[in-house]
Amino acid sequence: MRTTTVTGLALRELWISFRLLVLLGAVLAGGIAGALLPELALYPSLLAIGLAAASVLLAGMAARTMARERGRGMMAWLAVRGVPRSVMVIAWLGAFAFPIVLGGAGAGVLGWLSAAVQLPPPIDPLSYGAIAASAVAGVVVVVTLGFVLGAILRPVPAALLAILLAAAIAAPGLLALSNPPWLPTAGFGLLVNLSALERPLADGLRTLGLAVAAIAVLIVLAGFFLEATDL
Repeated sequence: MRTTTVTGLALRELWISFRLLVLLGAVLAGGIAGALLPELALYPSLLAIGLAAASVLLAGMAARTMARERGRGMMAWLAVRGVPRSVMVIAWLGAFAFPIVLGGAGAGVLGWLSAAVQLPPPIDPLSYGAIAASAVAGVVVVVTLGFVLGAILRPVPAALLAILLAAAIAAPGLLALSNPPWLPTAGFGLLVNLSALERPLADGLRTLGLAVAAIAVLIVLAGFFLEATDL
């Protein structure tokens, strides 16, 4: 119950500061661009590049948000009222993940309708959905890393370091070949190499599971660092 309440407060904060629109717009950008430019045969690559770029931007935003909430006393106010710090991390991640998943679903649908359905060899909707979900989960992984940094650093250093590390994590995933490595951001590369995948469903599910595991580990780290930090 407390997690739902704090998530609602976090979503309200994102809404009134227009960051919710930035989240949605950043994730949707690649899908919208591909839909408006159907002559681009490399549309899945455009979607992957858009999601990777969005992850870098949103990691910086997540780090700054977490550090700023610590600095302005909101987290201290919640802690005094008995809200565990781990709940605050999960709530803010939920507030960020909601528009990311919503925007990612929209971008994925645009990608399917614009180009993926016509790719040779044909890609079935289930396999494409698993790959698109793994790419969106990669965005959430990078954003969660931003929360880890925001739990221990001030807003500006946290945002800058998050952007640098996010780029270092997203780029290898984007450059992943048709035989994806064990990277939580390899979903970006799966989208780029959509036509070359021999086992698209298996690769997509494997990368999705790896991303979810990475998110869980990063949540634990963010909660640990937040517990050790003065609010």
